[in-house]
Amino acid sequence: QSYIHATPVRDIQDLRDRITAGCETIRCMPGIFERVRESM
Repeated sequence: QSYIHATPVRDIQDLRDRITAGCETIRCMPGIFERVRESM
């Protein structure tokens, strides 16, 4: 979230690109979804 809000958004495409990049970063984190499953 801090990456997405680090600088002002120029336009909707800029916001979309930031969100997409953030999602990709999370998706590539090893074990991220296993930790969620274990906490349930």
